[in-house]
Amino acid sequence: MGLRSQFDEYRFSYRRLSAGMPPAALRMTKFIFRWPPLKKRFPDYQRQQAVVELPAEPLRCQAPPAVQLLVVAAEKDFETLPLCLAGALANSGNPISQVVVITTATGVAECSRIASDAAKGFAVTVLNEDDQLSAGMRGRLRARFGLRYGWILQQLLTTNFVAQSAAPGVLVVDADTVLLHPRCLLATGGRQVLTPTPVVHHPYYRFLHSIGMCAVEPAGTFVAHFMLMQPRIMRAALAGANCADTEALAELVISGADVNENSSVCVEYELYAQYLLAQHPALVSLAKWGNTSVSLDGLQQPVSMQSLSAQFNGWGSVSMHSYLAETTAVPARLLANI
Repeated sequence: MGLRSQFDEYRFSYRRLSAGMPPAALRMTKFIFRWPPLKKRFPDYQRQQAVVELPAEPLRCQAPPAVQLLVVAAEKDFETLPLCLAGALANSGNPISQVVVITTATGVAECSRIASDAAKGFAVTVLNEDDQLSAGMRGRLRARFGLRYGWILQQLLTTNFVAQSAAPGVLVVDADTVLLHPRCLLATGGRQVLTPTPVVHHPYYRFLHSIGMCAVEPAGTFVAHFMLMQPRIMRAALAGANCADTEALAELVISGADVNENSSVCVEYELYAQYLLAQHPALVSLAKWGNTSVSLDGLQQPVSMQSLSAQFNGWGSVSMHSYLAETTAVPARLLANI
């Protein structure tokens, strides 16, 4: 991600170098990077700078609509799930009407206990992933994608739930991501926040282009680890791809995804965001992402909402990616005082 050493692209009140950069120097830097040789060498600079300069809270909502909260979690995510739920419940500017977690058949009982404890009185529903898509389709996905089956399935489970929801909106949050900053995500009337991200992973957009969702080089990208999704928009996106339902979308993924790519498709976040931006731009308020990623063993201990808020003051969210750490789970003893 070019210039990461010089620019903190994501923090709400971002800083440049230890001493900062005065406005005149920033203007000069932006001018310099319009010079064709630098523009060619750093093609993503303008995109990254645009992401930096977005407002953190573009929506000012009065009486915002209530939304569902959705987290898709496997057993490996159960250690971070309490923090994920606590962060979303505390910092969603839209009231949460229901907490929904989709998990594996073997994890339903434990997940129900964890989610109920973390939700602290909110209505919680835990769904078995085997009941969401047909056994035949899940078998075909597993045969096609092998070790990446779970990653593909998670996306399709998200899309399927959102498309079937009767709520005005569904706040989708990755199970390893904790929201730290309160903001309204959906206003009455359907205007909503989208948070562009600075990285372009081209296989995602080649696939989405093949099903008519976006350009091969989209104007913005949106793999943000959380997103407000409106079910009516998701249903329209599926229809726009000539899919009667999520299983039809899964057929397209099986036939059209590049299996030589480790990360070949994004058919929840990018499917939704690219369709919304292309077909309903008046409903979009672009906002600063404000996310940072950390290794699980790089956190102040014990890990709690209070410690995360202190350690990542000024950030909108933190993602505790297991692939950044030697271990894939935060010990349960660390998840205290959520």
